[in-house]
Amino acid sequence: MNKLSARTLLSQSDLSPVEVLNADSRVPFLLLCEQRPRHPGLLSGTDLNAAQSLRDHISARRMDLNLAINQPNKIDPESDWFIPAHAEPRGLMHSLIEVRNDQLGDTAGVTVWADLLADAIQSTVEA
Repeated sequence: MNKLSARTLLSQSDLSPVEVLNADSRVPFLLLCEQRPRHPGLLSGTDLNAAQSLRDHISARRMDLNLAINQPNKIDPESDWFIPAHAEPRGLMHSLIEVRNDQLGDTAGVTVWADLLADAIQSTVEA
């Protein structure tokens, strides 16, 4: 099977609207200059299936990465909009993907994450 890019996955007309993914970049430090221990954070609301699938797929390919679901951030229905407003009310599989922006500082880093996420998203969508 050919590797699909995230853009291709999102633009295919034969996919039913059953998946919702959102990507974000975070600074590598928490408050008081404490370094974020996670490379990507995978956030979900009440349904963790997509986040778990993404985590499992990425960790199988990159065991050196520190991955977590809903840590240190989590979806908050009071302050978040995308997942609570669009995914959860419709019962859609969903995850917000946060990659530390120090991992995206150059073309090589962006390419690594684009490839990892494209593969993980394709695997999750096809599962």
